[in-house]
Amino acid sequence: MEVEAEESAAQAPEEPTPPESPRAAIRAELDATHAAFHRLLDSLDESEWRQPSGDPAWTVGEQLAQAAAELALVPRTVAAARTGRDFSPPQARGVTRAINTRTTRQMVRHATPQSVRAKYDAGYAAVCAALDAMGDADWERGATFFGAYQTVADVFRRVPTDFAGHAAAVAQGLGRAQLPG
Repeated sequence: MEVEAEESAAQAPEEPTPPESPRAAIRAELDATHAAFHRLLDSLDESEWRQPSGDPAWTVGEQLAQAAAELALVPRTVAAARTGRDFSPPQARGVTRAINTRTTRQMVRHATPQSVRAKYDAGYAAVCAALDAMGDADWERGATFFGAYQTVADVFRRVPTDFAGHAAAVAQGLGRAQLPG
């Protein structure tokens, strides 16, 4: 009887192994980006805050305020991706950019490096909480945002890339070859 049980167990199909969670790698990326944001912010003096960035439509302060605002939106975007809720407004890049620029300018009008730091840190805490809430089956769920399909993992992994774009514009505007690293 024991032999039959062993043979039957040996012939039973194995449970599929869930894909490896990217949580640890994403956390490391988020932590590195958080530290880089702080180093960049700490490297600026007061006069540099309102200087033009490498993108003539944005100042250095506006670039960093936008980075903080984008980070704050990540948990909502992750939630939408988890449920497959697409967000694809009409493709009017010029209109979208104008609205984005105006909103950012209004947001940063009274912003200081300290208030942007606080907003970024609050966004970082919310993103980390969203990361911790992910189940093993969530990573490959996704939705279409602005015409591009993104998984939950993609949304988290966009944080360092988005920040790198803002940091590059800051460096270019300030004439720095490198940012503090």
